[in-house]
Amino acid sequence: MQQQTTQFLRKNVWRMVLVILLLVVASKKDMRFHLNLNHPAQASSDNATPAKSIAANHTDSQKATIMERFQFRLFPIRRSSKSDDRATDPVPELDPQAQDAFVRRFARVAITERKKFGIPSSYILANGLLHSRAGYDPRVQLGNNYFGIPCTPDWRGATIQVEGECYRAYETPWMSFRDHSLFVATGSYSPDQPPLPTDYIGWTDATIAKGYPANKRYKKAMVELIEELQLFLIDEQQ
Repeated sequence: MQQQTTQFLRKNVWRMVLVILLLVVASKKDMRFHLNLNHPAQASSDNATPAKSIAANHTDSQKATIMERFQFRLFPIRRSSKSDDRATDPVPELDPQAQDAFVRRFARVAITERKKFGIPSSYILANGLLHSRAGYDPRVQLGNNYFGIPCTPDWRGATIQVEGECYRAYETPWMSFRDHSLFVATGSYSPDQPPLPTDYIGWTDATIAKGYPANKRYKKAMVELIEELQLFLIDEQQ
């Protein structure tokens, strides 16, 4: 009997080993299956959490960069709503990349306005850069107002309210540039004797003497901006 048992084991030993291995594997799968059924939400959450965390951190980082560049740098100081305080308002700091983009976008428009109204293109661009914070001022975002032109009794167009004050609003940026030309060349703020189309200092002095821009500090800021960016070269382009 013992001999028969020994022979049986020798012949079937590999089959028995194989069966045991299959039973072990099956038991492990069954245990995992039950674990997943008992905690499906936890398993899913554990897998998803790292990806969500990375995405959230990336989004927060992007927001922080945008806020630092376009809000804190371009709107460093909130202007008082009192009209009497405009003359002493700080001049805004402009982002260099935003400046370059603004000039590239509107240089040709400024040349067109110079040819039609005799206003230096450099003066137009510098004035627009400062008033619009290189295109990121709320007045631009709300009403395409690139020059901070306020509402006046003779204005019949659309208007916007920013920090409690009324400003003109336009359908397109080009309309803002054209109205600015009319405002300083033919309106109540126009110089009594218009300087030459290349005399950006003369135009700055003349319009500020008339009350536009209202911020007296813009005189120095505009001239420095024109010379730093060499905007006067655009005054010679046809």
